[in-house]
Amino acid sequence: MTRLRLWRQTAGLTQPEAALHIGVSVVVYRYLESGRWRPSPRVAQLLENALGEPADRLLKPVKGPKLCAPIATAV
Repeated sequence: MTRLRLWRQTAGLTQPEAALHIGVSVVVYRYLESGRWRPSPRVAQLLENALGEPADRLLKPVKGPKLCAPIATAV
């Protein structure tokens, strides 16, 4: 699980809603959230602008139910 997924779940968003908030397609969002794809510089900037966190931090795996520092949830 990535911090991106934790953000989405905490915000109560579906993957399509999160993708819309960030400005990417649902397919791209799903790949990012699963950790199967590294973002291009443009997509990394979209993530950072939308969530206020560095993209590399958002895409790092998080183990188990460990809580992370809150990420901005403004939609």
